[in-house]
Amino acid sequence: AFGVFVDAFVVRMTLVPAVMALLGRRAWGLPAWLDRVTPDVDIEGAKLPARTKPEAENRAEHEVAAR
Repeated sequence: AFGVFVDAFVVRMTLVPAVMALLGRRAWGLPAWLDRVTPDVDIEGAKLPARTKPEAENRAEHEVAAR
């Protein structure tokens, strides 16, 4: 029980906010090397129209599949 108290109070409620305050805006930055490694996740769907095929290509594929 004491270990849970130390983790919850000392670490999560004291040390983490203090380190975040010391780092300021740098705490929220993503290093360039990590940005290159991680995938480009598009949550909002802004890149979705660029990925979809034009309607003519879709129809041509369906016609070939129907034959």
